[in-house]
Amino acid sequence: MSATNPKNRNRETTPWFSLLLGVALLAFIAQFLGFWSQLEQPLGNSLYSAANLLLNSEFIKPEEMNLRTGFIIIGQILGYIAFYGILLRLGWVLLGDNLRAAHVKWRYSDHIIVCSLNGQGQAFISNLRNSDRKQQIVVLLDHIESEQENWCQQQGVMLLYGDATCANDLRAAAATSAKAVIACGASTDINLQIAKAAQEVMEERPANTPALDLYLAVSDSMLTDGLGNENYRHFLQPSERLNPCAYNADTLLARWYFNQYPPHTWADQHGQQQVHLVFAGFSPLVEALICQYAKISPYKDFAPPVFTLLGEGAEQQRQLLVARYPVFANGRTGAEQVIGGLYALECNTIFKLDETKLAQVAALTGANVPVTAVLCCGSDDEANFRRAMSLHQQTLLFNCWQVPFYVRLGQSEGIHALLDSANKDTTTPLIPFGMAEQIFDLARLAQMERNARAVHEAYRQSMLQADPGTAMSADSMKPWEQLAETYRAANRRSGDHLPVKLASIGIPFKPGKPLVLDASIRLDEPAERRELLSRLEHRSWRHERLVNGWRYGETRNNPERLHPSIVLWEDLSESERKKDLNQIESVRKVLASDNKISI
Repeated sequence: MSATNPKNRNRETTPWFSLLLGVALLAFIAQFLGFWSQLEQPLGNSLYSAANLLLNSEFIKPEEMNLRTGFIIIGQILGYIAFYGILLRLGWVLLGDNLRAAHVKWRYSDHIIVCSLNGQGQAFISNLRNSDRKQQIVVLLDHIESEQENWCQQQGVMLLYGDATCANDLRAAAATSAKAVIACGASTDINLQIAKAAQEVMEERPANTPALDLYLAVSDSMLTDGLGNENYRHFLQPSERLNPCAYNADTLLARWYFNQYPPHTWADQHGQQQVHLVFAGFSPLVEALICQYAKISPYKDFAPPVFTLLGEGAEQQRQLLVARYPVFANGRTGAEQVIGGLYALECNTIFKLDETKLAQVAALTGANVPVTAVLCCGSDDEANFRRAMSLHQQTLLFNCWQVPFYVRLGQSEGIHALLDSANKDTTTPLIPFGMAEQIFDLARLAQMERNARAVHEAYRQSMLQADPGTAMSADSMKPWEQLAETYRAANRRSGDHLPVKLASIGIPFKPGKPLVLDASIRLDEPAERRELLSRLEHRSWRHERLVNGWRYGETRNNPERLHPSIVLWEDLSESERKKDLNQIESVRKVLASDNKISI
């Protein structure tokens, strides 16, 4: 049992025991009154007789029953109810979980184990239930409240008491025969301990069964900086029995958002040649959104995107971002440029900007880049709603920023209703996003991974053809199920950018739907298309490297994060340019040959 997460079993037994003890007290009072007032015993004898009768549980003989002993008989019955009720409740508390665990181990297989009932856990379960009512689900908790027990009953899932960081408790949840484990708690350390316990249990998993999928919620710093650390790699090492998938909630939401609401598409349709996103309020999600779009922004001949932070303390937030990501500093050019600029504008807490302030947002860029979208991404739903309403009203008043407003909301159904009301008489809607049920869905996660898997499979096939000996021994050439998280992350960037590249050459896609490519689509003709795709892929790759702390170096050095290809596309050799296009063509073939890439 983890010392940092002690078991605290609370099945709301206290109300049950309180009720039963109350019944016992009534029994004692009734018997006392019977002995004292009806049988006219002295006070001391009455107390002794009532306690003795209650504890010894001896019924009055039939021949002794009469109207005078009515209180004693009532007390006797209540006493029996209390006595046996307490025994039954104690038996259920002591044996109930063991019976549930035995039932799970005997009857459950290909089930899904969820190790938290926070917002993420409940969203995962609700989406699973909506897609498949028959899917067996086990919730494993070391602290159980009555509300959680009632919710699980409503959802038709099995609730077990146990510590998911303990291998024995995972065994009790039949992890050896499960299909997936979702470690979605708020603590990265606890989730990593669950991964460690899962590794131990998976040694007992039959070799001929599919690998257990382990979905692991991790902090942003661990996801971006720690995946190369040996200690973390130990917990996240894929094998034939375990397939770990680490995710960060904010990064996941950022990937989903830009797939669902691509800002370059809106900008292109409205005559803009550069994307300008304004962030009202600050949170880790803002950082994730900026980093994600910086990597996948290359689109047609658009200039690099511009970001503006809006709010109290905006300049301080900008400086913190630049300190963490030096490539976001303004003034960078050439091969070191990733974004067009990161700016900050201070405003009051109510976000009520006058016409001058609204115009100043575009003027900050130095080129009056018009706003493409406004994202209210603070950590508090109500604050996001207030900011969105205030800014939206000002833009309508001064007839500027006729752009969509995106409001991050969690579970606030009341605010959703207010948004619907506010959108009735406007052409620039307030669009809610970021609800847990939108993001934490195994089917949607698999769909988001689909393009990344296609990218990896295409690269793997091309390398196996070019140099089979080297490819077979390389860690980066392993099948997706055995691929380390570091390589998966690189493939995700390319997979997320694939719809952007295709949109650049006029191949549309439906947001939120699988990307389906027809076998007749040509990416290598005409020459202008071939060159554009090669440029875009290289820019996106270069942006990702720079955001992740890589620099140019004449010789590649992974520990020092140096790479000779971190240069402009024009400075690449012809062979390097062809690699980019060949990779895109290989991905197209994979998607065209198998539009249902197994997940």
